[in-house]
Amino acid sequence: MSRLLVAFDGSGPSEAALAYAARRAAVAGDEVVLVTVVPSSLQESFLSKMLLPGVDLSKVVGAGSFAENARKRLEAAAAPLKEKKIKVSVEVRAGESAEMILVAARELGAHEIILGHKSYEQLANFPIGNVADKVVRHAPVTVTVVRP
Repeated sequence: MSRLLVAFDGSGPSEAALAYAARRAAVAGDEVVLVTVVPSSLQESFLSKMLLPGVDLSKVVGAGSFAENARKRLEAAAAPLKEKKIKVSVEVRAGESAEMILVAARELGAHEIILGHKSYEQLANFPIGNVADKVVRHAPVTVTVVRP
């Protein structure tokens, strides 16, 4: 059994990476660890409290901190895997995305890192995003880059 670390940010490419990992885990009995990274400066911030006074968007953006909301999103993404009896856990890290993915892989004993080819902020004309590029170049384990 392998431990597959999936970098997940909710983008289409990260959804494709999760689907790929889920298929592999279902067949091989691998464990999936979903990891998302929030910027350190925003980890404990509350978006709902950053808005103009009198504007209540807490039902839309969530009432918790960025880290709490990230964990809820990861739990929601993990739920279908749990229903299929795939062993899955979630991790929220704070810092720079590529660095924290690499740190998580080492700390959690990942056998492989699976991530999308790019994220929301990447330009369409580049074949691989900055985070994926850094992870591929510095990973201590195999990296699979998934394209939707």
